[in-house]
Amino acid sequence: MNRLQTQTGHCNPLHAFPMIYKEIIPPPILQPYIHQLLLIKSEGKTAGTTAFKVFADGLPGLIFQQYAGSFCDRDGNPLPQLFVHGLTTRYSEKTATGAFYNLTVRLKPYGLKVLFGVDAHLLTDCYLPLETLVKNSLAEKLSEAITLHDKIAILNAFFIARIGAGQDSEQAKIAQVVKKIHSTNEDLSLSSIPAMLRISERSLERLMKRYVGVSPKLYQRIGRFQNTLTHLYNNPTDRLTRLAYAHAYSDQSHYIREFKQFAGMSPGAFRKRGLSQLRNFPEWR
Repeated sequence: MNRLQTQTGHCNPLHAFPMIYKEIIPPPILQPYIHQLLLIKSEGKTAGTTAFKVFADGLPGLIFQQYAGSFCDRDGNPLPQLFVHGLTTRYSEKTATGAFYNLTVRLKPYGLKVLFGVDAHLLTDCYLPLETLVKNSLAEKLSEAITLHDKIAILNAFFIARIGAGQDSEQAKIAQVVKKIHSTNEDLSLSSIPAMLRISERSLERLMKRYVGVSPKLYQRIGRFQNTLTHLYNNPTDRLTRLAYAHAYSDQSHYIREFKQFAGMSPGAFRKRGLSQLRNFPEWR
């Protein structure tokens, strides 16, 4: 049975409309491959177009839009109804027109390779219709399902059937690599990881490119940025200088540059407007 962790959309004057979102924990069999499932939907009557910033979060994913074409990319191109995306190395922008109901499956960092057999670097900063990777009727099934419970059951069944599709002898090793990068101190040199895992530096780079899509260093930088978001949420009044040094940035200017790359705004601007909104997906007009 899925456990639902629900929070209501943030309602404040900056919003054109309120949102509702639910975080869904995947069943145990899928937890090695899926971080979480996330429902984001508009609430009440909606009109007009609203812009959102999408932060780099270090995770690939699959997104289903109940209302096809409700979201467009920054160039105004409608996003596919069902698509997969790779890890992002910078912020992006999306716009929503009218009502929306989106289900996102946030995969583990190596989920694309393990579940779909595609080398992750081919989808870094990109998205593709799921149909491009694997023939399926998932969009049709999800569109016809009435309840959230039914939609989640369909997604779970789809991903359970995908287990093993891209598995090989290196899957356990990349899981160790990702875990080790997350568990190391932010100021620890990544050069210590190959020795810990008894692999060469070249093997580490190759594994990360193939399974995650970016270099170990860039992945660590994205993780550090995400850690600072948590810090800002938990300690919204902390000075930026203190925050920068707490997360091993060389100084406040270094931290601000990194934040702008991954969020598309300064930490100060985010603190004024983004803290009251959905993490990694604030409305921004």
